[in-house]
Amino acid sequence: MRQADSLLCRIRPINVMEVLSPREFVVARRFAAGMSHKQIARELGVSHHTVRNQLAHLYRKLDLHNKGALAQYLAANQVPA
Repeated sequence: MRQADSLLCRIRPINVMEVLSPREFVVARRFAAGMSHKQIARELGVSHHTVRNQLAHLYRKLDLHNKGALAQYLAANQVPA
């Protein structure tokens, strides 16, 4: 937005759904709720390697390093389980 030769930016919180793909979001919720990557894979009908890759990608996107941090992130951002 321009105003009298100035550029103004509006800052807003980033919604987790804007960062993660829909499938990464599903995997994140299930993993944070305590499911193993193998259980998630069986439920979603994909390889457990696929789930592990999706977890690695979402950890990188959210700058997180473990399941506890993921659960805290989802809770703090009011993501329904």
